Amino acid sequence: RNSFGHGSAMGSMSPLERKEAGNQLFKEGKWEEALEQYTYGLEIENIPPDQKGLLLSNRAQCFLKLSDWQRSLEDANACLALLPEHAKSLVRRGTALEQLGRRDEALRDFAQVARSDPGNVLAVQHARRLREEISMQKSQRDDQSLPSRLLQRLDREDEALDACHEIRRAILERHQGLALLKLDAVPKLLALALKASQETRQAALQCLCSMTSAIPSEEDGPGKLPPAVEKARQQLRQQMAGKLLELRRLCQDAGSMIQLAHLLGHCHELEDEDALEVLRIALDSPEESVQ
Repeated sequence: RNSFGHGSAMGSMSPLERKEAGNQLFKEGKWEEALEQYTYGLEIENIPPDQKGLLLSNRAQCFLKLSDWQRSLEDANACLALLPEHAKSLVRRGTALEQLGRRDEALRDFAQVARSDPGNVLAVQHARRLREEISMQKSQRDDQSLPSRLLQRLDREDEALDACHEIRRAILERHQGLALLKLDAVPKLLALALKASQETRQAALQCLCSMTSAIPSEEDGPGKLPPAVEKARQQLRQQMAGKLLELRRLCQDAGSMIQLAHLLGHCHELEDEDALEVLRIALDSPEESVQ
């Protein structure tokens, strides 16, 4: 029993009186009792659409307070079917949608209210926050899929050169070296260097140089390389076995020869006569950037 009464008085209350009763209980933090009053109001026959919509919207807010996201969504949808521009219901539906993991739909509701009423601080804040979070999440997904997409492009002759340039940027700017290693970037780039045109060969060797180059940091310890770089050098040492002479034959231009020499400095022992010969030739070549 509450201050609005049960029993014989209950049946005589109008939908608006039920709404007011529910509103008072809501202000007192009595979510379940407020919900009950709104439900009683909705059970009355021949309710005007606007009154029914407001009862539904208020009950949706009660369900939010009770963390019943699905039923809140259902009531907000029912209200908006009657009152399509009802701002509070759009915000309530957006809140329920976000809690249900439907963030893109939630953003649409918050953004609609923010556009129509820039003074609605709650809607504006939610729209801004969700837009930033969704954008960041998309960026993270793109970062995660980028290495795989770039390596797939190496197999397409007309895209291989551009893919090499983008792989190098991914290594240097997005620190994607380890992710690329896990997808066998070293053998794929080396295979490309062995079959591609001169320009693409040099680009592929530049990628390998970027993967195997690093300045030791304090985090890695004195004289130690980052794990991704150390692993890249190990893979390159293994993959170049038996392929060095062929690479040397193919690298006729100074740029490719210097890139190859740079790689050998990371992955071959000083006793390797073939490697020493490549290094000697590179020293006699015109100076070019190998960064």
